[in-house]
Amino acid sequence: MAVCVAMDAAFLALAMTAALQGPFALVGRGDPRLLIAFPALVVVVLALRGSYGSKLQTEILKNLGHVVVATSLAALSLLATAALVGQSDESAPLLARAFVFATAFVAGVHTVLALVQRGARRAHIVGKPTLIVGAGARARRERRERRPTRPPLHPSRPENSRRS
Repeated sequence: MAVCVAMDAAFLALAMTAALQGPFALVGRGDPRLLIAFPALVVVVLALRGSYGSKLQTEILKNLGHVVVATSLAALSLLATAALVGQSDESAPLLARAFVFATAFVAGVHTVLALVQRGARRAHIVGKPTLIVGAGARARRERRERRPTRPPLHPSRPENSRRS
C-alpha cells in the first residue's frame, strides 16, 4: 500500500510538472497554485475508492477505472473552485493538461504495479501456500460418517412425504 501511494504521489508530481512545461504550456497559462491540491485530491479519492487496500486478485481494468474517476473528480473540483474564484477561463486549459497527464501517468503506474504483482504471485515470490480443508480422502470419509441415516422429512417436498 505504501509503495503504491508513494508511486502515485511521485508520478502525480511528474504529471503536474509536465502540465506546466512543454509546447502547449503557453496556451491558457492559468494559476499554477491550483495544481498544488491536484495530487492530494487524486490520492484521497483513490484511497476512498479502495485502490490502496490489499486484494486477492489484481484487476487492471478496475484499477484504471478508479484512476480515471479519481483524476476526473480532482480536475472537476479544482475547475469548480477556479470558477468560484473567477479564473475558470484561464485555468481550464491548465487543468485539462493536468488531468490528461495525471490520468496517463497514474494509469501506467497502476498497470505496471498490477503486472509485477501478478508475475510475483505466479512465481510464488509473494503469498504462502494454503491448505484447503474439505478436499481429499479424509474429507470424504468424514462426510460419510456425518451423513444422517435417513434424510430429514420436509412436508413441502413430495419425495419426503410419508404415505399412510
